[in-house]
Amino acid sequence: MKVSPFGVNTLRSSFRQDLKGSAEYKTVEEVIMGIVRVIGIIVFFGGIALIVGGIFATRSLGDSVRTFLGIGLTKETLWYFIGGGAAVVVSLFLLLGGRS
Repeated sequence: MKVSPFGVNTLRSSFRQDLKGSAEYKTVEEVIMGIVRVIGIIVFFGGIALIVGGIFATRSLGDSVRTFLGIGLTKETLWYFIGGGAAVVVSLFLLLGGRS
């Protein structure tokens, strides 16, 4: 289904003009998948940032003492890892979910 510039159920997006002068339109599904892919990339890097923040939080004095005493990580540091891991998993579903 090609999308026309005007009409009832139309969405014109990514109008491209090639060298021959013909116009190419994307379908609504292609536009939505592009948006989902961008959101997936943003969530992926946000998850990586949370994991890196958790790694830096484990190097704090409080976490070093707790680890030395065998108590484990603080709740805050643990939530960095859980949130970052969840964000990475969700982003992978967003990035790879639309392929058939």
